[in-house]
Amino acid sequence: MPIINKLHELYEGLGFSVSSGLSPSHLDGCIEAPFTWLLKDGESFTNGLGISMKEVYFLECLFDGWQPKTGFLIGNSFGWSALAVGLLNPKARIVAIDAGFDANSLTGLEMTNTLARQEGLNLTAVQAVSPDGVAGVMADQFDGPIEFCFIDGLHTNEQVVKDFKAVQPYLAADALVLFHDVVMWNMNPGMAEIARLAGASPELLYGTCSGMAALYFGDDPAVRRTLATFHGNARAREIMQAMPHQRRFRHFYRWKRSFNKRFGRDKARSA
Repeated sequence: MPIINKLHELYEGLGFSVSSGLSPSHLDGCIEAPFTWLLKDGESFTNGLGISMKEVYFLECLFDGWQPKTGFLIGNSFGWSALAVGLLNPKARIVAIDAGFDANSLTGLEMTNTLARQEGLNLTAVQAVSPDGVAGVMADQFDGPIEFCFIDGLHTNEQVVKDFKAVQPYLAADALVLFHDVVMWNMNPGMAEIARLAGASPELLYGTCSGMAALYFGDDPAVRRTLATFHGNARAREIMQAMPHQRRFRHFYRWKRSFNKRFGRDKARSA
């Protein structure tokens, strides 16, 4: 079911203004424009932006035909992703952790828990640092394996590998692990190491604004369909990547034709 309006209403009910899904092309190429911003008194409330409107849509497609019973998120910020997962999986046990280092992130944990209680979700946001704090949270909050995991913590190759290694022992045999910001933050080396550890390669999802990656151990056809849809067509990407080069050369040749035409006329007049 669509939840983007609901998410906006939840945060607006706490006195925030929400911006999500804006196009970079409308804002001088601002790459952060598609992601979710909370504003209070006309100022940005948090350093950690939420997933984009299109990535919320990706989650809607993902969970439309597949309903995990457990979910674990590394990186909560103000709870936008956690609440999206919880609203789409109202029967699931969802836990999100955040180190609490960013501005207003501790308030974000409180907000997440407040909104989860308000909506009757089995969702808890906990202050904990990955990787060292993951085992304790697993012992305290879950009584079974993790079927869905979303890793959206510190965006470095070293940290994303640490985060995966921390959750790997707790994953169900058919779990799906989703990594945020892989393409945007150049975390392909981290994905390569995770592929080595997992014995399976994460799939890049070019149809998401941040370039997520998904590591799926199961065989549910609905999940596979969604991942294929958001992976995007490889040949189309090649064509699009070549277009700036082609545009530059088209501009050059138009200028050259115009110059030659004018030069020819001037030459003819002087003859």
